[in-house]
Amino acid sequence: MAGFSNVRVFERRSRPSCRDNGFGVILPPNGLRALQHLGLYDAVVARGNRIDALAQATYDGTVVSKWHIPTVLEDNFTQEEIESQRVPPHSVSILGGHLRDMFFNTLPPDALQWDMAVRSIGRRDPMARGGPIQVQFVSGHEEEFDFLIGADGIRSKVRELLFEARHFRWSGEQTIRGRVDLSDEKVAAAGIELPFPHNEQWEQWGDGRRFAYTLTSCPDKSDSRILSWYGTFRDEYHHRSVSNWMRCAREEIFINFPKHVRQLLEVTSDDNVKVWRVGDMQHRRRWRALDSAVTLVGDAVHPTVHNIVQGHSQAMESCLALAVCLAEADDTTFALRRYESFRLGRTSEAAKIAWRVAQLGMGNGCFTTTETNAHKDMPTRIDEQEYAQFINYDVLEHLARHKNTKAKWGRVMRPIE
Repeated sequence: MAGFSNVRVFERRSRPSCRDNGFGVILPPNGLRALQHLGLYDAVVARGNRIDALAQATYDGTVVSKWHIPTVLEDNFTQEEIESQRVPPHSVSILGGHLRDMFFNTLPPDALQWDMAVRSIGRRDPMARGGPIQVQFVSGHEEEFDFLIGADGIRSKVRELLFEARHFRWSGEQTIRGRVDLSDEKVAAAGIELPFPHNEQWEQWGDGRRFAYTLTSCPDKSDSRILSWYGTFRDEYHHRSVSNWMRCAREEIFINFPKHVRQLLEVTSDDNVKVWRVGDMQHRRRWRALDSAVTLVGDAVHPTVHNIVQGHSQAMESCLALAVCLAEADDTTFALRRYESFRLGRTSEAAKIAWRVAQLGMGNGCFTTTETNAHKDMPTRIDEQEYAQFINYDVLEHLARHKNTKAKWGRVMRPIE
């Protein structure tokens, strides 16, 4: 296929303000390799914070394991294998809003429209095969397209309208997430002493609770450093307002965590906090609809909980794979079949591993922690070799190998049930 002209992007949210930069996003080496292909790697590294190591500690700060990313790569791959994938030997932490803006800034003028939630999708003639796709928006506006990609997240309206139902699978966890500007006068006055250097990502485990944080550079102010944090815990607490959640987090949920954790909770403004339930949904075998005129990418089709920080990277890998499959195929049906068969195995495996870590952290199944023996029983997030296999991955190099294979999805990996 020669490609598509007149590409349009419809965002269901209203245009964000300059202050709406979201929370920290960790991009591991495979995600950064995808950004290299997209031409955004240098900009992301310049705006984000380089992460060279991932550390796990007990609730009281005792370090149990620390993975230095270059060492993980060297210990699990030959030099030839590392060079074939050409992944950067580090991760990057960046605010989600900054990453969003970098992608949107690559679009042609007038290609992006805000506040365009979808109401319906279909053919002008429902009985006919082929022809343009008709999309009606909540505003009453209508558009017609030759091809449609649903990249609208875990609550995808495109998926809801065109695919069989898949129910949200709740992990039993709640997450409270926030960000704080360490250069702010109020924060500086609190005298918060962080136990880790700026180039490490830390996660502390307690009894069914975890608290993680990482620094994220913010060049909007030359002396500003944003710290993004999140706390995950069993769903034993029920509050309606953010202020009540924050008070509960300080006085009950994370009361036995180190002083700096409670200080971070104290100085974080309610405006910079969000609380939600953690979960994913059953992965599907078929990602195309309307005679292969519609497909899905990212959390719309392969959502994963946040425990192995692969959500954004898997979405970018899928976008790259889809673009190449469409460019190299003679028709969309062949392109989408190739795209599905190539991506189903890897995305399902990411979801399975992330779900397993979530259950370990909750104390479900074979693993339970207590405040007094967390250092003995706390699990490694994932096996080091398993982690290495995920991060040393160039999606386009693997897709080139996949081009001439006849492997079927069922022979590669079963989707999560």
